[in-house]
Amino acid sequence: MGKKRKKKKNIWKFIKSFSQKKLSVFIGLISILLSAIINYQLGLRSQIEFYKMQEKRRIMARLLGIRDAIREIVIEACKADIVASSYGSRYKLKGYPKNSYDRDQSFHWTLRCSEINFELIKYKKELNENLSSIRIFFPNTSKLDSLIKSVAETNFPEAEESPADLAYFEQLTAWQNNQLNYISTYIDTSFVKNLDNLYDYLQNDFY
Repeated sequence: MGKKRKKKKNIWKFIKSFSQKKLSVFIGLISILLSAIINYQLGLRSQIEFYKMQEKRRIMARLLGIRDAIREIVIEACKADIVASSYGSRYKLKGYPKNSYDRDQSFHWTLRCSEINFELIKYKKELNENLSSIRIFFPNTSKLDSLIKSVAETNFPEAEESPADLAYFEQLTAWQNNQLNYISTYIDTSFVKNLDNLYDYLQNDFY
């Protein structure tokens, strides 16, 4: 009888010991699993933050590239328009001769102005796409919204037609120079200034 009780007691001890071992193994597995999940989440979050940082850098660099490209294209388009208008005025001052170099050049530069404006359309599209990316990757604030609108709604300068009352070539040259200075000043104090203000704001947020 005593032997049976002792045997049962040993069996119970074995079961109890085995259960404790199973529990320890189970807890160990759970700990490993939780640790793996936490590390994965931390790693994923780190990758996301790195991606956002890279995108912010790309957006800001692209913003400056688009600024310089649009400034150059607008000025070139206006120059072509001014030159076309100037040749048209020279053609008029010479009395509209039948075979005219000035007339041909006026037509050539008018076409050139149209070609440049097609390039401007392409860069305006890139600008709008970049502004949309800014809204995605940078914190949305009323200040940011205002700066983006100031860039998006900027009016670009256009060359004026040469005055109809020009009577001398010297007057035509003076008008041409004044127009070129006006165009450069206009775009620098409007579009370029607005975009630089946006860039400075983004730079402060980035760092």
